[in-house]
Amino acid sequence: MTLKNIRSLPWDRIAHWYGRGDVLPRLINDLGNENHAWAVRELERNLEHQDGLNQATSFAVFLS
Repeated sequence: MTLKNIRSLPWDRIAHWYGRGDVLPRLINDLGNENHAWAVRELERNLEHQDGLNQATSFAVFLS
């Protein structure tokens, strides 16, 4: 899977710590532009909590 077809995943059915993963494609894409520092912080907040991982983590790490 490439960033080109990142939206082909059912992000609205993939959960992260604070809700559904439909925000994650935008954050992953923002890793490559001037918003990268903000995107990294938001990805960390949504994908890791108290050393625990969630369903969306593997998808986001694979695509990042």
